[in-house]
Amino acid sequence: MLQVKGIYDGKKITLLEDLFLPPNTPVQLMVWQESDDKEAQYQRRLIEAGLLSKPRLKSESLPLFTPIRVKGEPLSQTIVEDRQHE
Repeated sequence: MLQVKGIYDGKKITLLEDLFLPPNTPVQLMVWQESDDKEAQYQRRLIEAGLLSKPRLKSESLPLFTPIRVKGEPLSQTIVEDRQHE
């Protein structure tokens, strides 16, 4: 096994050492993350299971949720009444 250091810029990996392989040689990449938190492990398992296409960066926060007001009874009340008629 050959180890070569590199840097990932968000799109590409730039090798920091020469790699003496013929062009178009298939390679496999193993990434070591020193501060591997539980969120990163969870997202990696979701990707492996095909439930997530790419990891969400911590800076990619979701937009703030703003509930909208609707007229009528609360939804929970409607559900309770509907279940009583079944």
